[in-house]
Amino acid sequence: SLIYNNGALFSKVRILKQMKIFYYTVLMSLYGYCGGNFADVIVVNSSWTKNHIDRLWGTFAKKRARRTKIKLAPRRENEGQAIVVYPPCDVSSVELKGKETVVLSSSSSTTKLIQLKKRPPPLSSPPDVDDGEEKLRQNDTQDTPYVKKAKRLVLGEYKVPHFSAIAVGQFRPEKNHKLLLESWKLMKTNVETNRHPACETAVLKLVGGLRDKNDLQRYNALKRMVKEMGIEDSVEFYHDVDNATLKELLQQSIVGLHAMTDEHFGICIVEYMAFGAVPIAHNSGGPKMDIIQHGVDGFLASDVASYAAVLEGVFSMNDEKLGEMIENGKRKSLQFSEENFNAGMFDALKSMGGFAP
Repeated sequence: SLIYNNGALFSKVRILKQMKIFYYTVLMSLYGYCGGNFADVIVVNSSWTKNHIDRLWGTFAKKRARRTKIKLAPRRENEGQAIVVYPPCDVSSVELKGKETVVLSSSSSTTKLIQLKKRPPPLSSPPDVDDGEEKLRQNDTQDTPYVKKAKRLVLGEYKVPHFSAIAVGQFRPEKNHKLLLESWKLMKTNVETNRHPACETAVLKLVGGLRDKNDLQRYNALKRMVKEMGIEDSVEFYHDVDNATLKELLQQSIVGLHAMTDEHFGICIVEYMAFGAVPIAHNSGGPKMDIIQHGVDGFLASDVASYAAVLEGVFSMNDEKLGEMIENGKRKSLQFSEENFNAGMFDALKSMGGFAP
């Protein structure tokens, strides 16, 4: 079928399609042979990836394990299968309520959650921002030159007081920004009948990097799409922002969106949770299998209608339920800390032997 790494010609011409399938079959066989035959330990970043690698490498890896005569360590259970070690995520911002650590803020309560997520007064321009960068921000609706180096963007005032949703990811086709925009448009259309104030004033922020001219063209096409949809007053674009700006945007968001199908893991989803944004991700891959428990610490969706419905549900959620979900997400994010990653990698590599106790 036609997808991100297959041109339209291959999906239309039968002989070319068959040649591409044959090419992939040979390539996957070689990939499985090399990976399974020469790896002492196989470590992957998610359950979805594990299933994929075990299917491709498993036969060769198990044969290698059986024929290996000298063992540096006792045989582990399920030898020849991949070990899941979740990637390290930045969870340093996590602050839980209760005995574990300090409260979200000295005056916070469930009735204050909305205020805590609202936009603070606009920042003054930092001294290192020159006129050119300020002009780039002000003219962001025009074609933006490709920027290799991250630049500090000065965040202006919001168009209206609002809740905000954020979607972090490079402007690549597989990130499926089109689905997010269509969902956002549908939510805004539904609001015309439901009239929930939080949904009416909500703003979507698309944040990502531009790798090359193709990404730039896609970025500008998305901006044109927003205008054609008539939702330009509720969608903001940020590209190549620095880490400080990204954290600020995350702190201001109630919802974190992710629309890629079969994402292997999804580090940005964990970061949403850590910063107190309720994640809404595609019902597939790592987000489904390892990160989000639907309705408890986030939501899963699969199409425009389901994304729009979940968005509307979160924005109209009462403070108590919202606060509970945010806290659940923060606790979940701690499972993917750098400390847990280090411990997982040590245990995985220890199976080869030669490690100090």
